[in-house]
Amino acid sequence: MPIYAKIVAANLIGESDQSSEGTGSQVFVPVVPEAPISLQPTPSEITKTQASFTWSDGANGGKPILDYLVLYDQGMGVWRVLADEVVYRKYVATGLTQGLTYYFKV
Repeated sequence: MPIYAKIVAANLIGESDQSSEGTGSQVFVPVVPEAPISLQPTPSEITKTQASFTWSDGANGGKPILDYLVLYDQGMGVWRVLADEVVYRKYVATGLTQGLTYYFKV
């Protein structure tokens, strides 16, 4: 949400009128990004011990996204870090145990 400012000048005699807000005084305060969206598997890259998936960015909060944290759960409600500092909107999880179910989130 933008913040608008006006300025009042003061000296020993008194204060000026307020400046107008239309002279470049609009300021944007960045916020944290929204959660990534549209987490999707990449079927052509899924094997017995590998899972591949992509996602899209939510709103970035006014600053570029630097990296992502990939989490997984095996159905117990306990999310663990699988990878951090992932710089692309795609991840390939390797070394998975055949026969186990994995849930992923970014």
